[in-house]
Amino acid sequence: MDSTTTLQATKWTIHYDLPKNPLTLNPRRAGAWRAAAKHTKRIRNETHIKALGLHIPILGRCTVQLTWYVLTNGRRDVDNLAKLEKAMCDGLVDAQVCLDDIPEIMTKKRPRIVKVERSLRSGTAYMELVISPTTEPLLIVGTSAEAAEHWANRHGITADQYEHISTPEQLMGRPIPTERVRVILPPANRRRDEANARATLIAQLDLSEQLADLGMNR
Repeated sequence: MDSTTTLQATKWTIHYDLPKNPLTLNPRRAGAWRAAAKHTKRIRNETHIKALGLHIPILGRCTVQLTWYVLTNGRRDVDNLAKLEKAMCDGLVDAQVCLDDIPEIMTKKRPRIVKVERSLRSGTAYMELVISPTTEPLLIVGTSAEAAEHWANRHGITADQYEHISTPEQLMGRPIPTERVRVILPPANRRRDEANARATLIAQLDLSEQLADLGMNR
């Protein structure tokens, strides 16, 4: 299969001629880090160029999923695709599909490994990255509507892609995946306390239990 990209309505697919994962999490050869750096740069640049070729608009928020199409039933670990997926997502940021790859902006679905049916085989394994707009609004919990708007604008998120929540109590009882919640704090406290504030909010909402009930724990 040629190394091309295809456009489909509201989703975009980038094809990679990668029969094997070049960025395993467990390199065992001497100097493997040099090879990994080289592959990371190549995959990131390839994604950047192909995304530009698709003319994908700034999505504000997007959802991506990597699929590795294989020909055999050999043992493969989905978790080992993490570094490869990261390089691809960085390439999307370079192309300004999204302005960051943090979970609140870029939702990364768990990668898949799919065996290709014999009748559909093209002779070699390959990978595809599917990009689509994220439809659920981001819930921004902040000190003011202005702070939420400022953060959204800075990250390329339009007004219809987020909802400002002034107090955590407004979220009580709502089954919300954690990647849909963003805590905004005053600038003086942000670096020190934002992660703790977000964790505290999630604990207050008991999101872990809600996610478990929905089968959405990651």
